[in-house]
Amino acid sequence: MSISTIIGSHILDKCANEYRETGDICLKDLVALHYTFQQKILLAFELVDLGSVTVFKSSTSSGKAMIRVISSQGDYWIVPGSHECQCIAFQRNKDVCKHILAAEFTMKAMNVEDYVLVTDDYLSKIFLDKIFQ
Repeated sequence: MSISTIIGSHILDKCANEYRETGDICLKDLVALHYTFQQKILLAFELVDLGSVTVFKSSTSSGKAMIRVISSQGDYWIVPGSHECQCIAFQRNKDVCKHILAAEFTMKAMNVEDYVLVTDDYLSKIFLDKIFQ
C-alpha cells in the first residue's frame, strides 16, 4: 500500500467517525479524500448512498465480519482491513478500489445495530466461497 493510500485511509477513518456522530463530513476532509483517491472516492460514496454495501458480522464474540459490495460489475466480498478485492481494477493495479473504500467507510460509519448478524459458520462459508471462486 502506498503512503498516500495509508494517509487517505486515516482521513477516511476520521470521516467515517464524523459521519457516524454527526451525519455529515466536513468539506476539507472531502477535498483531502478526493485529492488522495481521485474519482474512486466519489464512486465509493455513490455505492454507499445507493445502499449497495452490507456488513455481515458474527453474532458471537468472535468479531468476524465480511462486507458485501454490489456494483454494476458484480458482487464483491471484502474482508475488513484486508485492502483486497476481486474486481478487475484492484487485480490490475493492486491499489485500493471503490469497493474497498465503500466497504471500509461503511464498516466504520455504521452503528453496530445496522450490521446483519450471522453465524460464524455462515461467514466461513462466504470466505471459502470467495477464496475458491
